[in-house]
Amino acid sequence: MSIQRRLSIIFITLLVFGVTAVSSYSIVFIRDYLLKSGMERLARDTRSYAIAFQNVDLSDTKEELEDFKANSEYGLVLGDFQMIQELLDRVKAKPETRSIINSKFKIQLYHDRQDEIIFAITRLSEQEYLVVTQSEEKLFEPVKTIRWIIYTGMFISIVLILVVSTVTARSLTKPILDLTEYAQAISEGKEVSSVVFSRNDEIGTLNQALNRMALTLKSDTEKLQEMYDRHRQFYADITHEVRNPLHTIGGSLELLELEQLPIEDRKKYIENAQSQLQRINRMFNDLLTLQKFDSNEYRLHKTEFDLTTLLKRVKQSFDLRAQKAGMEILIPNKPYLVWADKDKIEQVFDNLVSNAIFYSGGKLLKISAKAIDNVVHISVSDDGIGIKDEQLSHLFVRFYRADTSRSREKGGSGLGLAVVKSITDAHKSGLEVQSKEGEGTVFRFELTLVRESNQEEEI
Repeated sequence: MSIQRRLSIIFITLLVFGVTAVSSYSIVFIRDYLLKSGMERLARDTRSYAIAFQNVDLSDTKEELEDFKANSEYGLVLGDFQMIQELLDRVKAKPETRSIINSKFKIQLYHDRQDEIIFAITRLSEQEYLVVTQSEEKLFEPVKTIRWIIYTGMFISIVLILVVSTVTARSLTKPILDLTEYAQAISEGKEVSSVVFSRNDEIGTLNQALNRMALTLKSDTEKLQEMYDRHRQFYADITHEVRNPLHTIGGSLELLELEQLPIEDRKKYIENAQSQLQRINRMFNDLLTLQKFDSNEYRLHKTEFDLTTLLKRVKQSFDLRAQKAGMEILIPNKPYLVWADKDKIEQVFDNLVSNAIFYSGGKLLKISAKAIDNVVHISVSDDGIGIKDEQLSHLFVRFYRADTSRSREKGGSGLGLAVVKSITDAHKSGLEVQSKEGEGTVFRFELTLVRESNQEEEI
């Protein structure tokens, strides 16, 4: 059975019983009220009749009584003691129906349920009694009209209850049915738009929760799809990156098998194979580094060290390659004691300097540092060819190369800047890049300053 039908049955049952109970109680209450007020009125009228018929002869008033009864709602009887005694003996057998009102005439009121009448007895003289009667039909005559009014109202109320309960049940269940279909569509992975109910009740709260869940699932699905696409591209890139050096190594090994190969060529092919092996080794080291940062497995080992001393060591390792490329490297002279992972920060500078030397085509590479409050602001800038605007947003994507042909010629894997980004993110250093085509590129990040020296100014 549906919720709508259950609600309708419950509403109808409760309201019908309620209306019926109220109607029945109203009728019983009105009957009791009419009986009580009728007996009080009967006592008052009986007293008036007693005054009128006091000390009259029964035989002289017989015709007058008949005329009086014909024009009155009451029945009047004048009787002797024996008649009254017989009447009282019959009524006294049911004492719960007897009610006495003391007055000057000692009026006694009785409700005879068997004959369905009420009557009052009062004594006019020693041998004469007056009995005034009224039938229940006459007494309860207004109840018939009231009963019909109540029953008509009850019937109309039940019809209204049927209509209202059906409409109410439908209005309550329709949003639930809509939300059920909405949730079913979400569970089946269908593309659904948000359901909006402008309600402030529990259904509105449920609707908002489902909308949030749908948005979350949609966002998670998009992220999963993006992750899947990235992983698929990632494995394709790895396959491609490994295949090229392996082909080169394979070709070199085949040529080395030639017996008549000159020593100079043999040496060249050996160096070429070693170079490609080093390239593969660097690539897998970078991938291992990225994987550790991605899974939060890598823990920084922060220590206090001099940034300028580290930069001098980086400069020395790249001076020869920079001279061959026609580039000058400038570093600051002023010592800066920073708090960071020394090896990882050195790897950052290695990658940035290496990229600038091999790919920028510039003549000057400048590493600057400036201390502000407790932070050292570092920039690595060159005056080379720069990077196109549409390439900047992809610069830190793994295996991405701004210039594919030149990168592969130099042995690049497209992972260097992704490693730099992972390391600076782990240090919460906020890596930024600015570049203008034809004017050069600037990379900026920050490190925590321990203290600085005033021995020399930064460049």
